[in-house]
Amino acid sequence: MKFGKENEKLEFKKTTAELKEGVISMAAVLNKHGGGEIYFGIKNDGTVMGQMVFEKPCVK
Repeated sequence: MKFGKENEKLEFKKTTAELKEGVISMAAVLNKHGGGEIYFGIKNDGTVMGQMVFEKPCVK
């Protein structure tokens, strides 16, 4: 499944590990356009990867 392509108002991040980069990108989008969207669990080419979400950290 493909989600589309990134543009100036649409940003994709592979995981929430890229949360800081996502917040920085969204700040730039909001400053320039006043609105936009960011999605996590999607590759830069628009392919949906999904994410595993846990209540507790998975640390070994």
